[in-house]
Amino acid sequence: MIILLIHQYPSAPSWESSPGYYSTGLAVWDINRDDYPDVIVSNGNDMASQPVVMYGGAYPLPSTSPTWSSAMNQYHGHLALGDVDGDGDMDLVVAGFSGYYDGWNRQVNALYLNIDGTFTDTPVWVSDSGRCFGVSVGDANGDGLADFLFSCGNDYSSDPEPARLYVSDGSTLTGPVWQTPDSIYSLGAKFLDVDNDGDLDLFLGLSPGRHRLYLNRDGMLDSTPVWESEREGFANQIAVGDINGDGWTDVVVANTFQFSPDSSRVEVYLNVGGTLETSPSWTTYDPGQYHSAVALGDLDRDGDPDLVVGGWWDPITIYENLGGYLSSSPVWSWQPSNPYDLVAEYLLLSEVSLNLFVAEDTFNVSYPQHVVKLHFHPAIKVESVLVDGRPVPYTVSGESGWLSVPKDSLSSSSQIVVRYLCAIHPDLVVSNWEDSRGNFIFVHTDDIGVEETKASAPIPSGGVWYDVSGRRLEEPRGRGIYFQRTESGVRRVIRF
Repeated sequence: MIILLIHQYPSAPSWESSPGYYSTGLAVWDINRDDYPDVIVSNGNDMASQPVVMYGGAYPLPSTSPTWSSAMNQYHGHLALGDVDGDGDMDLVVAGFSGYYDGWNRQVNALYLNIDGTFTDTPVWVSDSGRCFGVSVGDANGDGLADFLFSCGNDYSSDPEPARLYVSDGSTLTGPVWQTPDSIYSLGAKFLDVDNDGDLDLFLGLSPGRHRLYLNRDGMLDSTPVWESEREGFANQIAVGDINGDGWTDVVVANTFQFSPDSSRVEVYLNVGGTLETSPSWTTYDPGQYHSAVALGDLDRDGDPDLVVGGWWDPITIYENLGGYLSSSPVWSWQPSNPYDLVAEYLLLSEVSLNLFVAEDTFNVSYPQHVVKLHFHPAIKVESVLVDGRPVPYTVSGESGWLSVPKDSLSSSSQIVVRYLCAIHPDLVVSNWEDSRGNFIFVHTDDIGVEETKASAPIPSGGVWYDVSGRRLEEPRGRGIYFQRTESGVRRVIRF
């Protein structure tokens, strides 16, 4: 029997990329299908015209220098991954923002196809020019191919724009096929199935403004929001997940308020039976801080997602989920010795240290319910998706934990089987805007102590037990991996 005593993350980053970039957007995925997760970062923000880069996956951690770089430099915002051409590989889409030193001139949004495990050096598609900072992957029309929502408008330069949706035509992107009727300021959005009807709705953060929710009806987003937040926010990164374990997806928003840091806050909007509460039920409020980034993930494998928060020149902190309620104070934090070395633009809980397991989920669905929620995430690679035994195209968000298949592939009684790789204990990946430092990875297993005893050793008593699916148990049942939380708060992973 082996007992692993889980602490959370080390007191210093396990990995740091080479400096020189104003890093902004972030994704982790096995791009070339070699089972080594790759780290993709978009650079520039509003400070410099820079490329998008990839740090190729390797053992034990990715390369610290880019192994791929786009030929086009821009003032890039965030990025997103999705299969646009239906070949089973993740393609890359990047938002083009605008630069202070460039007179806030418009940029273009760009698509880089994944050809046999390598992104094209130059974009195969660019949009009309605009000032778009955020981009979110979805499958709005239910064809199994990736669509992308761009969050646009620059409050710095007083240039509002509509948010707009581009969809895949099977080889490239086309559109916009939908946009907000009004010009707004928006930096981020997320697709989610808010009402559990099997399609993807849109949460749109405003910066500033009241956040909005648009429902998906028969493959089209509504033109008017079904929900707005009670008070104005200044959304940057948005995360979604089921925080209280009731089966409905909740929303977390990092509100930066860069012009008024005393207003900055992170908000949790719980989903009550398919409707978001208009006032957040949980808020962290730290005067003088700039909360810019949030991520959800089950860090202790007790079956509920914990919350990671980051900001500009602020510590990265973790709030533990205790039975559906987030702790009121952080259980872990990190900040470099020089606080100005950290400007967190995007946080991602993923897996880069190869601490992976293979999961296989089976879902019984009926037309037109084409979106399912993976039992484990973050995912870093999908090995196969079958509908009634047949392979089909799919769109997946490893970060948000949903997967979409073509609704036309479904019958009144269909079975979807998804086989994928995901993290046992997610690593924390941080994109850092400060160009004198690099991006950071905190490996979850770096600070795990190991006790090894004979197989005949007695099972540790007391506390709470869970299996790898997060189900609570009275005690371990046979051979396998189990998770124990003792009465004193010590966490263990035990393999029999």
